[in-house]
Order: sequence, then C-alpha cells, then structure tokens
Amino acid sequence: MRIFSALILLFLSVTALGQTEKPAPILGFAIELKPTDWYLKQQQLWKQTLDKDKNNASAWYNYYRVSRNLSRLNPADTRSKDAKDSALKDLVDEMEKNVPQSYEFNLCKWMTGGNSLEYKKYLLKAIELGEGRTEYLPDAVILYEQERNHKKKAEFLQKWLDLGAYSPGLLYYNYNVLIGLEPNAILITNGDNDTYPIWLLQQRGIRKDVTLLNTSLLYLDGYRNTMFAELGLKPFEPFKKPFPITMEEYQAGEKRMRTEMLDILSQNKYKSPVYIAVTCGDLYAQENQNNFYLTGLCYQYSKTNIDNVALLRKNFELNYALDYLDKDFYFDLSSYYAKESNMNYVVPMVKLWEHYKLCGETSKADKIKLQILSIVKGREEEKETADYLNQ
Repeated sequence: MRIFSALILLFLSVTALGQTEKPAPILGFAIELKPTDWYLKQQQLWKQTLDKDKNNASAWYNYYRVSRNLSRLNPADTRSKDAKDSALKDLVDEMEKNVPQSYEFNLCKWMTGGNSLEYKKYLLKAIELGEGRTEYLPDAVILYEQERNHKKKAEFLQKWLDLGAYSPGLLYYNYNVLIGLEPNAILITNGDNDTYPIWLLQQRGIRKDVTLLNTSLLYLDGYRNTMFAELGLKPFEPFKKPFPITMEEYQAGEKRMRTEMLDILSQNKYKSPVYIAVTCGDLYAQENQNNFYLTGLCYQYSKTNIDNVALLRKNFELNYALDYLDKDFYFDLSSYYAKESNMNYVVPMVKLWEHYKLCGETSKADKIKLQILSIVKGREEEKETADYLNQ
C-alpha cells in the first residue's frame, strides 16, 4: 500500500512539474474586457514566451496587444499618454527587428499610427498576409472609410459579416439606434461599439440613408473636411493652429468640436437632422442642453423646440426591437459591452414611465417598469432604480 501511495505521489509531482501555464490570446479591450490582474499575468507569460523565441510573431502580437490594453486600463500606470504611446512604438520597433515580414508586425505598426494614412502601407501588407485572419478587419474598414472608398469598405464589412466575428447584442442595440432616426439623418458616434455595428448593419441594407460621423475620425483634418464637403459645408478647423499645441488650446478645440461643429453640421445642404448618440458622453449634453432633445438612444440637435416625448413614445412603442433585452439566446463574446450599452435605455425608459404615469396609462407604465428592472438586475444601480420606481 505504501509503495502504491508513493507511486501516486511521484506521478502527481511529475505531472505538476510538467504543467506550465500557457498564455491566452489577447483581444482588444473594446471586444472583450478582462480584469487588470489577468492582463498583467498575461503580459508576463507572453514576455516569457518571447524570451524563449524572439522570432515568434504571434507572441509579439499578443505581447503588444496586452501592453496596449494595459496602457489604457491599468489604474496603477501613471505615465503620461505620450510616454505610453512612445513605449508601444518602441515595442513595435523591436518587432521590426525580429519579425519584419510578418502579418503581426505590419498590423501593429499600423495600429501605432493612430489611423494615420502615413502608415497605410503597413496595413495593406497585413491585409495581404492576413488571409483567414479577423484582427485587421476593423482597421481595413477604417482605412477605406477615411479614403471614402465605398466599394473596398463594403468588401471588408462583408468579410466581417461572413465570418460572424461580431457581437449580436451590440448589433441589436445599434439597430435600435439607427431605426429611431429620421430619414437621411447625420449621426455622431464615439467609439468602436457604437460605430462598427452600425456600419455592419448598413452593409446588410439597414438604414443606409444615415451618415455616420465618428468623433475620433473627425479629429483627423483630412477626413473631417472631406465629410464636411460632402455635406455641402466649408472646412471646419477646431484647433486654431497646427500641432503641437498646449493642453489649454487642445481643450478649447475639443469644446469647439462639441459645440460649434454641431451648429455647422445642422446647416448641411440636405437639411438632414443631426443626432448625437448617447454613448458620446455627458459633455455633449451639458454643453448643448438647450438644443438637445432625448429621443431614445440619441439626442436630436435642434435650435427649435421638438416634442421629444412624442418621439420617445414612437421609438419605444413602434420602432425599437426590445425582445433581445431579456431573451439573449445567443453566445456573445462582447456580452459585457452589450450589457453596458443596454444601460443607455434606462434614462429614456424612466422618462417614458413618468409620462405614462402622468397620463394614467397604467398598463404601459407597468410594462416599461418591468423592462427597466430587467436591465438593471444584478447591477449596482438596481436598488436605487427600484426604489425610485416603487416610490
């Protein structure tokens, strides 16, 4: 019996020694969000992998990805943005020394350029080398959006759709964003998860009449002025002098983007209504509160009064598809972001609930109350929201 026990212990010890933790593939944090400690551990594991083999292009890519994610997510990293960006560029320079002809290097080199067309050749090389890969698809879409090459943009959007590498929850959410807009609307969005899903939906033929303007791209002079020209508007220069500029000058330019730009856009030659997705944040709403009207998942910008309560009713009662909120019978890699996006329903729903209560429409008030509670269930806002609805 002792011999048997000794053999078992020996087997277990040998097995444990042979089990080394393997690093995991790293996705962009706008697709899948992990805890900071997880990223720190993965950074260490990928660095160990690189130390063993400097010619491992996949290891370089994942090490770059995890370092990039941490530069944006790690609260303990107090370096300036310039210092963080410089460190990532140094990392890509090391990639170039070791794996210069790889798909991974060329894609990372493009990514360090902040969507600058000066880095276009690297993205084109990554596309050439990346048959069957999915990581470059958003970047290809951004490239051809900047160049206004509608045919090529559609080609890569269709590849994206065919591969199924997108979030169903974010598609549902952004479907409602689109479907609640007036014809030929101009829509301003903020990030990956309120921009790419809309382009994917438009590729499927949904609300192709809407012109989408992403705030990050609007900071690029060439793109912004091209889009303004298409709308029959003169060039708009939010920054009064070329870069580099002081922080105060940059902040002043940002404010002009949130205020003056909206007024200029509203004067477009097509007389198209202008909307700002609620995902653009509170600053837009605070600085334009007299001209912003909440219509659902967007604010409509208007200098004349709008009956936004009627538009709220129209969207929630007739336009929006809401069954997915409590019937998510699908796998969603970006479920965290889908649920975060769904929180944007709460404020317009509460306003509509208040309206129904005031009008004595009890059954509608009760129905939307249940929808609100299902959205906030399990979140830190649950008790506060329930207390308000039950008062």
